[in-house]
Amino acid sequence: MAEDAERCLREHLLIPTIRRYSPAVDPERNRFAAQEVAHQVLTASGPHREAVREWLADRHPTWLVTLSRALNALELIDDVPRDDTAPAAVGPELADGKPRFLVGDRIARGSGGTVHRCIDRLQSDGSTLPIDAEVDLRDDAPGHLVVKLLPRVSRSADPWHPEARFASKVAAPCGIRIVDSGDASNGAAYIVMERVDGLTLAAIAAAERQVDPLGAMRELALLAMALSMLHAEGLGHGDISPMNIMLDRSGNLRMLDFGAGGSASADRDVRALAALGLWLSLGCLPRKGAAIPWGPPTMRRALATASIEAINGGLNAAGFADRLQEQSRKARILRSIVTVTAIGALIGTLLYLAPAGASSRRGGLDAGESPRTAQP
Repeated sequence: MAEDAERCLREHLLIPTIRRYSPAVDPERNRFAAQEVAHQVLTASGPHREAVREWLADRHPTWLVTLSRALNALELIDDVPRDDTAPAAVGPELADGKPRFLVGDRIARGSGGTVHRCIDRLQSDGSTLPIDAEVDLRDDAPGHLVVKLLPRVSRSADPWHPEARFASKVAAPCGIRIVDSGDASNGAAYIVMERVDGLTLAAIAAAERQVDPLGAMRELALLAMALSMLHAEGLGHGDISPMNIMLDRSGNLRMLDFGAGGSASADRDVRALAALGLWLSLGCLPRKGAAIPWGPPTMRRALATASIEAINGGLNAAGFADRLQEQSRKARILRSIVTVTAIGALIGTLLYLAPAGASSRRGGLDAGESPRTAQP
């Protein structure tokens, strides 16, 4: 079971879910198996595992205790002290001679480093927070940032330059705003960026929640256009997957973690984004050349069609964006025609039945009236 869940997560074919394993695993009778399932599901949820635990507890009440135990175990693992402890602060020195950004708790592990909560000591009003200010870095209030810390390397390697440069090229609403990057005092490289309020697609799938296919098509088209701009400059992403795409609270898809961008190819990025489209529409990755295995609703079918064409047809990022927009327009038109036809048929039926019903009621009253009351 553990190997199956890890393979699903590694290959992005399926995100482990309780719904998938619950027919064969009962948390009361198969305690250890259920614990493994819960562990894999919450691991796939990344930094959003607490929110996912709450949603799943509502959906699967019998798994509440098992999910809570798995969450506590993961938190204990994260609390184990490590040798590569994060610096207390990073960034350029302010007027008081101390670094600008305070580093807080670790919230995630990326492909090339760790992500921590962070706060800017330089406030919007121009004032500066003391380096030892009492600040709750666990607070997710607007204005707080995150910092990605990369492994210690020689300064000549400058590992933060490529990732920060790639990420800064992706404009909103598809990218993440880069605030600062450089070398920390302990030799680690860092990138300070905005904190996005939302969930990764992996966490959404682990929580067994649905994504609107029309919104997904629109947002995937924007991601494809953003990739085309990166590719035009010889850059790329290199690690597009459900773990590295986030759906923010405004409904925008954001690309995260450009750590593999140096080895990225345009074709690999487009195929990965098309695979993500299939994953959203069908929940699986069909073989190359495979047709759509069933007829989902209009928008899901349109999303799957555009994604399959991108994988089989060798489209570049701009071409994939065009296909998504074209399929979206066709699907909207078809849905509008069906909706108008259905509404028209309903209105026609009501108009046809209304006079007959009124006539029937009048006839019934006339027949029920006595001759005395019927006379003027």
